[in-house]
Amino acid sequence: MDEIKSMIINDGKKTKGDLLRNMSLKPRLILFFVLLSAIPVLIVGVVTFLIFSNVVLNMAEENATNTIDLVCSDIDLLFEDVSSLCELISNDLNMQEKLRRHFDSIQEQYSTDLRGDMELASISTYKKDIFGLYVIGENGGEYKSNYSSFQVEDHSQTAWYKRIIQSNEAEWFTPHEGSFVVRTSITDRFISVGIPFIDKASGKKNGVVLADIREDSIISRIRQGLGQKGIILLLDENDNLLFSVSQEGEPRNSEKEQLVRTSVQKFFNSGKVLSPGTSTLIPDKENLIIFRPLGRSNWRIAGVIDKSVFTQQNESITLAVTLILTVVVIISMLGAVSASESISRPLRTLSELMEQVEDGDMAVQMEDLPKDEIGRLGKSFNHMVFRIQALIDQIYQEQSKLRNSELKALQSQIRPHFLYNTLDSVTWLLRLGKIDEAINMLTALSTLFRVSLSKGREIITIEEELKHVNSYLLIESVIYSKKFDYSVETDLDLGDCLIPKLILQPLVENAINHGMSSKKNRIHIHVSVLDDKNGIHMSVKDTGVGIPVQELELLRERLQEYKSNQGNDNGYGLYNVAFRIPLFFGDKYGLEVNSTYGEGTEVQIFIPKLRGEKKNA
Repeated sequence: MDEIKSMIINDGKKTKGDLLRNMSLKPRLILFFVLLSAIPVLIVGVVTFLIFSNVVLNMAEENATNTIDLVCSDIDLLFEDVSSLCELISNDLNMQEKLRRHFDSIQEQYSTDLRGDMELASISTYKKDIFGLYVIGENGGEYKSNYSSFQVEDHSQTAWYKRIIQSNEAEWFTPHEGSFVVRTSITDRFISVGIPFIDKASGKKNGVVLADIREDSIISRIRQGLGQKGIILLLDENDNLLFSVSQEGEPRNSEKEQLVRTSVQKFFNSGKVLSPGTSTLIPDKENLIIFRPLGRSNWRIAGVIDKSVFTQQNESITLAVTLILTVVVIISMLGAVSASESISRPLRTLSELMEQVEDGDMAVQMEDLPKDEIGRLGKSFNHMVFRIQALIDQIYQEQSKLRNSELKALQSQIRPHFLYNTLDSVTWLLRLGKIDEAINMLTALSTLFRVSLSKGREIITIEEELKHVNSYLLIESVIYSKKFDYSVETDLDLGDCLIPKLILQPLVENAINHGMSSKKNRIHIHVSVLDDKNGIHMSVKDTGVGIPVQELELLRERLQEYKSNQGNDNGYGLYNVAFRIPLFFGDKYGLEVNSTYGEGTEVQIFIPKLRGEKKNA
């Protein structure tokens, strides 16, 4: 009864109501089972009890055995479902293709990760006991079914990843604090299972599939199944206790835990063998002990109930109990039809709406929600559909903004005015006979445009970005007749690190355009790219006129609202850089402006340290 209840109403969370329509699903299901199965059992039980009291005791023990067996079966089925789901994901053609793929850019990988996350989320939508499904690929792809953030580490170097990738079958991990893959509270405990992700075409292990099951979810299932005083234990293959659960109100009993271990050891020492998924009653005078190997893992689950709870029968009230049960059965028959209809109708409606969503219709909503558990499920369904549509719209808008900002950044590099000034300066150098200087300017102009185009790549190396900045500074220093000098400082080992292209040049351009004034004949511009323990620190600093305090505060406020200022041409270079950095790397990273009026301005950029081959940038 509790097993079916768990499947229908998401582990039986209770709500209160004043009418049948608003009753909790628990009494409705009780009425349903009374009509279909409990009536003959109760009638036979009462008659048998009056004639043979020992039969009643045997039936009570059998009922308790079945209760524990159902709990064991429920947990076994949960583990079976999770393992099967991992295999389903491993065999999914779309996921197979994603783990074979070599990404040409971080943006491409980010877009693929989003699609993979949505696919996993859709697969696990109705598996409420699963906290998260994850696919970690050897190619760097990482996909998850929940909204938690990935842990910042190379998962392929972790012990759990190596254990799974080196195995040829499912690997089960005993209860542990926190998820292996995503960030969770340290108070969250999970049981995890992982399998290697095998490429169906080549047979190569391209990654792993991992699932997290909340320990609380398993404990909740066990407590709902324990209808009487008792204790359920989960043991590993060496009969070490993983955890034990007792019914509320009954403390954990170390004596019972030791009793189960001793009984199990005696059972195996006798030479008997158990088949996975098959429960066995282990003989004991004072307790009922049910033992069951789990189907997919090498773990075992055992339940124990004290037999004394079955002997507390008061024969003086037997007849009264029989009469009460008879009345209950009659009432059950009258109310079962109405109860079953009130349950099936909203579930049928919800099922039809889910089929429409599967066909791509995101405009559906479940209306006329009751106030019970199904109503709350319908409310969650409505919210889920709304959130999916909102996420689709958000992704579309962000991608559109990114494309627009990249196009404007590229257009800013090929302004006719800048090109005319450069070519005009080359002409004058040739007329003055300064051929080497003219050649240097043309070479710098060629490098400037080559890096700006970058064969369509949006991510380039720091070495390429610095070539672009040096070329721009060389050209501008000639155009402005040496009104400024400059220096570039960088850590050599950062040359192969990856960054979005054209994020330093707009800052240098601002330093030239806004740093110089008639009061200062010459300024110095210093560009630095340095290794920081938390990533990479970039800086463009000038000794120009600086920014007044009020204008600086206004500039900082506008930079904080960079998304809404994409159409603002005032200070466009700063807004463009401020928009693209968090879009590529997250809100943790960005741009910061500091200035002292009359002394100079410094613009700093903070980004993570990412390395990769240039061809994959």
